[in-house]
Amino acid sequence: GCPYLAPRWNKWMRKLMKDLGTNARILELGSGAKRRSSHIINLDVEYTSNVDIVADGHHLPFGAETFDAVIMEAVLEHVRHPNQIVTEAHRVLKKGGKILVCTPFLYHVHPDPVDYARYTGQYYDMVFSKVGFKNIKIERQGAFFCVMANMIKMATYECLDKKLFRFSFQENIVKAFTYWFVRSSLKWDQSKFFKENVYFTRHTTGYGVVAEKS
Repeated sequence: GCPYLAPRWNKWMRKLMKDLGTNARILELGSGAKRRSSHIINLDVEYTSNVDIVADGHHLPFGAETFDAVIMEAVLEHVRHPNQIVTEAHRVLKKGGKILVCTPFLYHVHPDPVDYARYTGQYYDMVFSKVGFKNIKIERQGAFFCVMANMIKMATYECLDKKLFRFSFQENIVKAFTYWFVRSSLKWDQSKFFKENVYFTRHTTGYGVVAEKS
């Protein structure tokens, strides 16, 4: 799944997989080593386990109108020309095909091998509209408390990895707190006060975009 807290994105993915079924042609661009489903074609710039095709997303090796859906999960922040990637996705999609994109926003720099940018919902609306997509839906993912939860979770992982805790009970306390905070953050962000407060809603772990080729 998404490397940062993105509850809406995960729901979108489950719905897409259910609606399209196993006979649909789906491309996951920038898949990495994960295999979302056996019927999805995984493409990445270098070969790892579960990668089916090695290619550059700026120049996809497929004909026009090949796929029913294109998925990009935490990819566009790593590419030089995201608008060109989106244009290529549009080209290989069938009419009525869906594109699903998510990217981080308030999230640590994570070169893989590079990490160029963070983009807002306004940027995605401009790019996807210009390329020719319709029915563009853009949603912020985790809000203020999910941003905090991500930082706490990553800090906990780092401390555990570097074995900074002297005693096991210290590790257990930190693990329990982290687990509680992460789960609680999802509830707090959905509470009425925080959902209606402009300050808190301006913070987000990332953006999810779903759009359709006309």
